[in-house]
Amino acid sequence: MGNNTNTKNVKNNNTNSNPTSNSSTTNELITAINTAKSSGSPVKSIRKQKHDPNNFYFTLADGKQFGPVAVTGDQNELNRKFGEAQSFLHGTKGNTPSNRQTTNAA
Repeated sequence: MGNNTNTKNVKNNNTNSNPTSNSSTTNELITAINTAKSSGSPVKSIRKQKHDPNNFYFTLADGKQFGPVAVTGDQNELNRKFGEAQSFLHGTKGNTPSNRQTTNAA
């Protein structure tokens, strides 16, 4: 009987209510958004299907549809990733060079 309980406490020191959830997992949706953006077709919107909760679909800026993008996790994890991707997409929409306004210091 040793006093080595620190490693046990560190492993279970997860503030998330789901012990199998890992906050360092990659968000597949954000990865797909970045991939589409780097290929020259930024994502316009993301949607999820009611009867197919693990697959998400994108509408690209050129009007084309992209998907399904498979996302792993339980329902709470899927909702978290979807919300995170929506926020990421909203934050990157105005960052394209064609939308930036420049000022002339003349």
